[in-house]
Amino acid sequence: FEYATRMMGSKELLRNTVLDFYHSLSQTTQKFVELEPQLMTDTGIGSYRIEIHALRSVAATIGAIGLSSLAKLLETAAREKNLDRILVLHPIFMEELEK
Repeated sequence: FEYATRMMGSKELLRNTVLDFYHSLSQTTQKFVELEPQLMTDTGIGSYRIEIHALRSVAATIGAIGLSSLAKLLETAAREKNLDRILVLHPIFMEELEK
């Protein structure tokens, strides 16, 4: 909480950002569910990289370090088009996202 408060600059801004993140979780989860079958294509893996990058940034900002770390690994794997690594880490990421 202290880390996230420092990152955001105020408790109120952190609170609002966490609430926005929480309220968007269902939509975010659905995006990743829809992108998963498209990972075999260049367009799909590119879209996945963009979405995972955005989530990584927000997760780090609100102090969800575990989620952010997994997203960083997935972002790197997507950039490298390492589908094997994505297929191993994606289910773990989705589980962490649900937490």
